[in-house]
Amino acid sequence: IKKKTTTDRNRVAVVIAFSSRKENILNLCQNIGYRFCKDKQNKCQIVQEFLLYRKNELLKKEELKTKVIEMYENGYKPMEISSTLNENYRTITSIIQRRDENMSTVHPKLSMSAGEFLIETNANVETGMLYLPIQSIEIVDEDIVMDFTTVEDTHSFIANGFVTHNCPSETPEGPNCVLPNTRVIMPGGATRQIGSFSTDWQNSTVISVDWDSDGFGDRTGKTTGIARFISNPITSKTKIFKIETDTGRFVYATSDHPFYCKDRNYEGRINASEIKVGHKLAVLPAANDRPDWTSLIQHRGNEIILDEETFKNNLPPHSRTWKKALEDAQKLGLLPLKINNPKLLPLLRLLGFVIGDGHLFLRQRTGTSGLPKSSVGVVFSGKPNELHEIRSDLEFLGFNNIHVSTKQVKSELENGQIIQEVTSQLRVDDRILWTILKALGAKVGDKALNVPEIPNWIRLLNDDIYLPILREFLAGLFGSELTTPKVDKRDGKTFQTPVFSFSVVDNPKYHILAKNYINQLKDALAKFGVTISSVHLDGGTLRKSGNYTAKY
Repeated sequence: IKKKTTTDRNRVAVVIAFSSRKENILNLCQNIGYRFCKDKQNKCQIVQEFLLYRKNELLKKEELKTKVIEMYENGYKPMEISSTLNENYRTITSIIQRRDENMSTVHPKLSMSAGEFLIETNANVETGMLYLPIQSIEIVDEDIVMDFTTVEDTHSFIANGFVTHNCPSETPEGPNCVLPNTRVIMPGGATRQIGSFSTDWQNSTVISVDWDSDGFGDRTGKTTGIARFISNPITSKTKIFKIETDTGRFVYATSDHPFYCKDRNYEGRINASEIKVGHKLAVLPAANDRPDWTSLIQHRGNEIILDEETFKNNLPPHSRTWKKALEDAQKLGLLPLKINNPKLLPLLRLLGFVIGDGHLFLRQRTGTSGLPKSSVGVVFSGKPNELHEIRSDLEFLGFNNIHVSTKQVKSELENGQIIQEVTSQLRVDDRILWTILKALGAKVGDKALNVPEIPNWIRLLNDDIYLPILREFLAGLFGSELTTPKVDKRDGKTFQTPVFSFSVVDNPKYHILAKNYINQLKDALAKFGVTISSVHLDGGTLRKSGNYTAKY
């Protein structure tokens, strides 16, 4: 256990509170989300699903109000309306008497509070999975269906959020598939229509769930390739069902397409034709409005973000073998770095995380030859399970010189309070990665002395490419520093405000830089429909060591 100390500089931490409005939180979860921190991703998904439930309930209230008023104005009596719509008589009379008021004041409260929703859906924060009750199921007419077989031996994928088994063979009724516009979850939470995989399925990956036919398995999402893509016309024997939950989430599937069910009397695989109203189906929530922008970026063209000269200028001091560094970066496919480079998005995620909860270190010394030397590295800090995805991105980029360490840190405050925490660090001692992240906008050394910013090259991009680049950067940043929206335990209805913070030196110069960064964040978040409600200073603490730390 090491005692945690502070420097002799006075520091302040800027605390940015996001708006707690439900629409704002829904936009944050759906349009940006969190990367790398699985716990935050899962909590965000569950909160998102409750907000969709709430939105759907309010929509149903508005539809009920419209029907009641229309029937009343057409001469129906309240008792007749109540009988026809199978609604409570007092509810009907309340709507009629107060029909000019806002709908939220004339209809009973939501069927479930946030706390009740978590219990009813068996929400699991370790996996992000819920079991949503089916509200309706009906047979519909369609022309063509599609499916694929995943490489992962669990043979599952996520269709419009529903955990579903892929279909390796046909049944007597025809193919077991979903519609071409069904959205499939990609790694990172973006979604893509299954029909769009027809041209590049061999090079694509999706999310699969470890869950066998008996309902066992760890049920965590994992990345898998696609082994086979299937497109089939509808036959005369094929029946297609529209299955919808009370959150408004729905999927179209053929009768024998398998889903996963958890009911009082059954847990395991169930075909679409066997699903009844009230059955609970497994859902791994996806932001269906969050598109997969990979193809857009890869077809952008040859616009260069980082060229050889800029790379050379950002190399560590005393890099006498800069030609070798250039060659190594080119061999890794990172120079010149263009918009359409498939390695750009992982770099952006890592850049955001480093700016939030990591750092670039630089150590300079005199070598045995008497000449100055420098050693560099990139450090990512977090919980052990948070570093797994970071490691995957680093290995995809070609960096394998990775060291992971875990330690327990003990801090003692002036009042005698002891704070202990376990932290893990993933360190990459590689000057290529260090140089690229520095050139893209990461700061070197003490972050309190180097106030972060959204890199200028991102802010100068054209609108059509700005959003996908910005989203990936922000998702990495928020995975490291932004708290998740939490249900307020006092009422079970409202949400505590998500908070983002960073430290700076308590000096007018750094306050100005901090305000510039805050304004950049405000402008960036507005592109995704997310707003900041307040910015304030959080008071610091005088430690026993005599060092003073302050939060801004």
